[in-house]
Amino acid sequence: MTFEVSASLIQYASETIRRLEYLYPEAVFSCAEDKVIVTGLSEGKRTELTRNIRYGLYRAKINDESKSLQDLLFREMFKR
Repeated sequence: MTFEVSASLIQYASETIRRLEYLYPEAVFSCAEDKVIVTGLSEGKRTELTRNIRYGLYRAKINDESKSLQDLLFREMFKR
């Protein structure tokens, strides 16, 4: 199975693949250009996998974009 990934999210593909390898140990994941390629998984899980890939990509993006805000928040909360 091959899943297209937009250019704005492809940088988060490796992080998403690490998480998916835990959720789907029977599958083999790889990333090529703007695609996530999955082998070893039945077509019946395609809908679930698509949802988890999208979720993982957006989760990684939100986490990355909010790091500076988190750092600022923690610095202010624990300032002495």
